[in-house]
Amino acid sequence: MNISNKILIIGCVGSGKSTYAKKLGRKLKREVYGIDEIVHDDNLGIRRSLEEQKELIKEIDSKDTWIIEGALREELYFLLDIADLVIMLDIDREVVEHRVVTRYIKQQLGIEKIDYDVDIDFLDMMLGYVNKYYTTRDSIFKMLDKYKDKLIIKRTI
Repeated sequence: MNISNKILIIGCVGSGKSTYAKKLGRKLKREVYGIDEIVHDDNLGIRRSLEEQKELIKEIDSKDTWIIEGALREELYFLLDIADLVIMLDIDREVVEHRVVTRYIKQQLGIEKIDYDVDIDFLDMMLGYVNKYYTTRDSIFKMLDKYKDKLIIKRTI
């Protein structure tokens, strides 16, 4: 089996990208990078400029192998071009919504540790991202069509 060196895992909030990427990273012995960590510098509590994000991605891409996971932002579509393999997690909407609410409850109860404040507005924002994904899903798949030679769509994980 030929294993791709540079793997991009994308999907909507709550689709299981981080969990899947970590498991795959352990199995393939690859470093995993999150798009959120590329976009945000949590140590400084700021959002990086697009130029800083691109520079960080360039640094990651200079490595022989990597896995990058996250909800793909339009300004980072070029990741689709540099990846050898793109895995799209297209999970049933009800499953995703359940995961988002469950994660929120675990965070509120302190079961799942996080480095940021989570309140009902945050949950509403996450569910808004879920809604945006499913209302724009057809256009996302149309855009991904040009990558079909290196695209795997997973409906369950």
